[in-house]
Amino acid sequence: MKKFAGKVVYQGDISVERVNELPPKHTEINPSNGQLIVAHSETGHHHFVAASEARFYGTSDPLICYLTVSEKFADLIHNRPGTAHETWRLPTGIYKIRRQREWTPEGWRRV
Repeated sequence: MKKFAGKVVYQGDISVERVNELPPKHTEINPSNGQLIVAHSETGHHHFVAASEARFYGTSDPLICYLTVSEKFADLIHNRPGTAHETWRLPTGIYKIRRQREWTPEGWRRV
């Protein structure tokens, strides 16, 4: 397990950046099967947060979301056996989570 000590960390195709506040327009997203899934994978190997006092917020950009951690810490876990993506321990705070994306002639798309 790695501990969040800087401003930005990466876990696979997502970046997690510590920020000072939530954006003005955000919507709370309810847990899915009791888990806060911050990045959905078509293969079922989601990135999710394990913490009882964490909240997840969506924005108008489907590739950006926010996470608030109210307790001492929350663990960001990649749900895949044998994964190279280690768990990150996130301390109390607000985090901006961004999915990796790339530009195509049709516009931005998820990588």
